[in-house]
Amino acid sequence: MKSRGFTLIEVLSVVLLLGVFTLISSQVFIACLRVPVDTARTGAAVTRFDAAVHLLGRDVWGGSALRVVDPHTVVIDRSNAPAITWRLEDGGTLVRSMPDGLPLSVRRWPGMPASLSFKVEAAVLVLNISGPGVDGPSQPIRIPRALAFSGGQP
Repeated sequence: MKSRGFTLIEVLSVVLLLGVFTLISSQVFIACLRVPVDTARTGAAVTRFDAAVHLLGRDVWGGSALRVVDPHTVVIDRSNAPAITWRLEDGGTLVRSMPDGLPLSVRRWPGMPASLSFKVEAAVLVLNISGPGVDGPSQPIRIPRALAFSGGQP
């Protein structure tokens, strides 16, 4: 007489397969939940960086001279106005500062690449971004002063 049912090996095989399927599907589900958060965080970082570079570009364009104090600090001298200092702090915060008493004398942009550095080439400020945390080779960002186009002295 044949018994109808499953052997212990068959039951254990099914339980093992269900366990593996559950483990894989839970990892995929967690990854799907993480994608929108990572996307929002990346978008916010790009927006902050773009806003900082835009304001830096305005400052450089109106500047009369550019001085790099160290690779993470640049001073933009302006005729008939106080100088503006841009520096990258150790924690990756980009800081724009002007003498006290002026509106918006200090502005901060956290979460900047720690490898950001400044260099001056004639009348152009060059931002280099490379090193840890930067995917692939990066092109330097060149920000010209108005004198670079007017034929004035650097």
